[in-house]
Amino acid sequence: MLVPEKHSYKKYRTIECPWVTDILQEKFDDAMSMLSEECVIYGGAVRDIFANLPISGDLDIAIPQKVFRGIDEKFRYSSRWMDKVGQLSFRTRTDGGSANPTTTKKIISKVNTYHNNNGDTIQLIAPELNHPHGVQGVAMELFDIVLNVDIVCCGILSNIFGTVYEVLPGAIQDCKDKVLRFNNEIKVTKTSLKKLANRIAKLEKRGWTNKINISKIKTIKEMPTTEPKAPSNVFGGSEIKF
Repeated sequence: MLVPEKHSYKKYRTIECPWVTDILQEKFDDAMSMLSEECVIYGGAVRDIFANLPISGDLDIAIPQKVFRGIDEKFRYSSRWMDKVGQLSFRTRTDGGSANPTTTKKIISKVNTYHNNNGDTIQLIAPELNHPHGVQGVAMELFDIVLNVDIVCCGILSNIFGTVYEVLPGAIQDCKDKVLRFNNEIKVTKTSLKKLANRIAKLEKRGWTNKINISKIKTIKEMPTTEPKAPSNVFGGSEIKF
């Protein structure tokens, strides 16, 4: 299991980096100004910033369930952001695109994707879990999402004020060294492993050093879906990436 039912939350290393927010605001138009203080940013954008590289890819925003609808409506009715065809509910896919599809239902509920005229893309991500408490000012379910990333250097999140949390030990240093290490706390399917291999290849082309041996990673069975298969065009031809 990716995240244990009785997860032992701890205090994570934090550093104040208000410039992270400035960089994200400049890159992704007015997206940051539409977020509430409960939201956090994670994934490739934060990774690239700490690696001192141009941001490549989407802006992943994790949003607690209690404020997700309000934030989503801001983007939906914004004149600068357009929603992509067919918003994605993770309950409709066997492989939700995360490191561990077998626990996707417990971690991520929905991903809504928007893009602007500059070609930038953001993903609003709602967790399935809804804990009554938080850790260091961040909702527990948002830490769950970041604990699930497959590459350690992506195990960093930032709030909208630039307070950065190193969720996976060594993530920040891995970014600075441009080193790719596997998150050994998770389990992956063969489908996810293929996606991981593709991501590694892309990052290597950007100057990252790979220390992940794909052949030695054990896989688990795909989780069968009990829901109808979605039409081929429901995702608008866009693959969800983490």
